Amino acid sequence: MPRFRLKAARSPGPTALGFVLLGAVVLFTAAACGTSNKNSRGPATAPPAASAPATLSAATAAPTVRPATAAAVTATRAATAAATAVAGGSPQGGATTVVVRQSPTFGNYLATPAGKTLYTLSSDTPGTSTCTGACTTPWPPLLLPSGQPTGPAGMTGTLGVITRSDGGRQVTYNGAPLYTFAGDTNPGDTKGDGVNAFGGTWHVAKVASGAAVPPAAAPRSGSSAPSYPGY
Repeated sequence: MPRFRLKAARSPGPTALGFVLLGAVVLFTAAACGTSNKNSRGPATAPPAASAPATLSAATAAPTVRPATAAAVTATRAATAAATAVAGGSPQGGATTVVVRQSPTFGNYLATPAGKTLYTLSSDTPGTSTCTGACTTPWPPLLLPSGQPTGPAGMTGTLGVITRSDGGRQVTYNGAPLYTFAGDTNPGDTKGDGVNAFGGTWHVAKVASGAAVPPAAAPRSGSSAPSYPGY
């Protein structure tokens, strides 16, 4: 019978075993470094969300201003003119426009119901006022917002109304425009008489004799009669 020889398997040489061990070390080191890098990184931060542009709501939007109507503008102008006339001592429509007062110097003369002496300007012509602009500050015209001027019963002369260049309705006496004087501080003052200013001379507005004068109130029992400046 043939003989078979059994050969012992050769063990790997030292060189091959060294390469195997070196490869294992390299793989282990690479794996360890990868894990370390992953752990060293912080958690991923999400990018900030873009803020939405601010918008104005209907509640915060600027309100729409409607233009004033022509009727509203007209009413406002009329109210302003009336308030100016009252502030300047001019009567309102329907009220007595002028009264007659007496003084030893001027006799019977015109005044407002509040006692402000009325004046005429020598440079004025019948139906026309030359006192405009800055002149109206010391010499306010006697204005009547509406209606016709009235005086006491029996007063001589004629009251009328003209339209000034500024649109105001000025009271006249026998065609002469009437004014008050800012320098008169008390009822019955006549400080403006004889003043030369604004192109002419100012005079107290006198009326013809016989004009009605408001009667003094009867004195009460135990009291003295009231006094009226200029009487």
